[in-house]
Amino acid sequence: MSTDYKIYLDVCCLNRPLDDFLQDRIRLEAEAVLLIYRKCRLGEWSLINSEAIEIEISRNQDVERRVQLQLALKVCDTKIILNNEIEQRTKRAIRLNETLTVLVGNPASWFIDVNQKGEDS
Repeated sequence: MSTDYKIYLDVCCLNRPLDDFLQDRIRLEAEAVLLIYRKCRLGEWSLINSEAIEIEISRNQDVERRVQLQLALKVCDTKIILNNEIEQRTKRAIRLNETLTVLVGNPASWFIDVNQKGEDS
């Protein structure tokens, strides 16, 4: 039985399976992200990509991590393209050092991040 979940993971979530698992919280979050990937690969759920995610990933200085994240995006079946309004919000976010992906309007039924309230992205 397929559920019509459309999921938007922020870049911190996408990174989680590549993080150090010394803390239980990080290990559990990584397992959750991997479960989401698996459900999306099986076609049970839908993972949404965006140009904002790709911009944020392209700024990652760790080449190996950047390549792994780009490969992980291959499971996405929807991509949000930036328009003028979103580009203006993105430029503002860069100036204010805010998370780019939060500012992208999208059709997701679930927006997921791994930051605790008050924690910077």
